[in-house]
Parts: sequence; C-alpha cells; structure tokens
Amino acid sequence: MTDFNLILAFVALEATHEQLVAISEVSKIRREKLAKQAKYVLKAGQNVTFTHKGINYSGVLKAIKTKKATVECTIPNSYAYTAKMQRVPATTSYIVPLNMLKAA
Repeated sequence: MTDFNLILAFVALEATHEQLVAISEVSKIRREKLAKQAKYVLKAGQNVTFTHKGINYSGVLKAIKTKKATVECTIPNSYAYTAKMQRVPATTSYIVPLNMLKAA
C-alpha cells in the first residue's frame, strides 16, 4: 500500500472531526495555490481542457479572472447560423475554476 492509500484509509476510518477540519483547510489552501499558479501559466487565446462529471471538454480560453476563467467550447454535432446564413459550429461558454484547467 502506498502512503497516499494509507492516508485515505485513515481519513475514511479513523479521523476525528477536528482532524477532518484541518485536512479540509489544508486542501483549500492547496487548491488556491494551484489556481494562482495556473493563472500565471495560462493566457487568453490558449487551448485548454477540463473534466466535469467525467466528461472531457476542450476549448479556447477567453478571459482569466481572479479564481475562474471563461472557456469557449464547441458543441459537437451542433451548428449555428451567421447573419449571412452561413452554417458554423455552435459554441458555448463555461466559467471554470482555474485549478481545473490544463493546457491542451
């Protein structure tokens, strides 16, 4: 068993309320640090990917805010029409936490 599996077993079976609160606070700090690192690595216009509920999404990073970013994704098998009635792939925008994004 790896150290990580031992930690998970401890958290699941033996940890007290105070220990769980401490673990939660440390996890929050780590997520914030990862988001801050991602903010400086990612740039607007860059292709990114993220996973939500087991579905992988890919798109273009449109804007980066303090803790979240706007990602424009193409909807598969869906089309929209321009003013000149030209068929183009349909897109939608998602607001995603920075720590979920990965450069494509």
